[in-house]
Formats: sequence, C-alpha cells, structure tokens
Amino acid sequence: MQAVAALFASEKGGDWDAYSSLSEVNWTDPTPQETIKGRYSRSGRILLKGFSIKDIPNGRPGTEYATAKKNEGESTISISGSLSGVESVSISKPFYSDDYLGILKTQFGASNVSVIANKCPAPDYQEGAGDGAFFEATLADKRQVFIQASQQDGGKYTGGFTVFDLARTRPSEAIAAMNCSQIK
Repeated sequence: MQAVAALFASEKGGDWDAYSSLSEVNWTDPTPQETIKGRYSRSGRILLKGFSIKDIPNGRPGTEYATAKKNEGESTISISGSLSGVESVSISKPFYSDDYLGILKTQFGASNVSVIANKCPAPDYQEGAGDGAFFEATLADKRQVFIQASQQDGGKYTGGFTVFDLARTRPSEAIAAMNCSQIK
C-alpha cells in the first residue's frame, strides 16, 4: 500500500501509465477501462502486509458456496479518474477489520500514520458494518496522503470488506458530512 500511496501523492500520481510500474500490483486490466462516458477505472490485486491464511468465502449462494484458503491481505485495488488523470485509489480487503490504525501502521510504519477523525457511522444500508475513520499518512518524502477506512457489506455469502480510499487532500467535507469525531 505504501508504494501505491507514494505514487498517488507524487507529481506522477495522475499519470495512468505510472501505475504500470508498481511491482506490488498485479493488474487485471492492462489499461484503464471506460466505465461510464468520460470515467475510467483500472483494477488489479495487491497483497497487504501483516495478514495470514484464512478461509475466504467465494461470495456465491447455495450449492456454489465454498471457501478457499487465501491470505487475508489479498486485496483488490482500483484506480479511477478521467482520461486526463488518476483521481482516486481504493483498496478493498476481505473481511471486516476494526483495527484500521493497526493495518495502516503495518503498511506505512508506526510513526507515519495518525487518526484525524473516527467514529464515522456506517450508512444504514451497510448491514453489519462498523464505524469508519480517517487517517493521515506521512510518506518518506514528507508528502501526505489521507485515507478513509470503512467497512462494506458484501452480502450474506461473504465476511464483508474493509476498504481504504486514498485522497491527496484532507477530506474535511467528508468528515463533516459523516458526523465523525474530529481528533486532529
């Protein structure tokens, strides 16, 4: 996650092609795919540090339901934006995790991550999801990246997801709109 965040926060962070050089990411989409008119996305897989092998549900109902032994850190990454540049990065790992700060400290190093807001209530439609939070990570070059951590319901055939959305600027409006408790 740290290499992705460093690129995203850098001067090359808007360049779609720059993300191809990330050895940490196994891209599913070789190039950005148009999702709706004028909006593009590129997806891949990334392994988050600090997780172990678990039985991960396949998300299928009935007789097709099964689990597979996988590293819980095997996550999906999606970068999105317009043709002119990457605007957002989202990383989704299987299972709900309440220890957002612990996960981020494992990814970025303990001294580089701080909570800026927490106790952000999950929307009512996210059944079973816990509160979200916002974080600030200071990178090696002293640039900052902001991270919204949340839980998303994955339906009754999954263990839900923990999602990390990266932003280049402090998400003050989102923090206020979600009625979070500001810490910093």
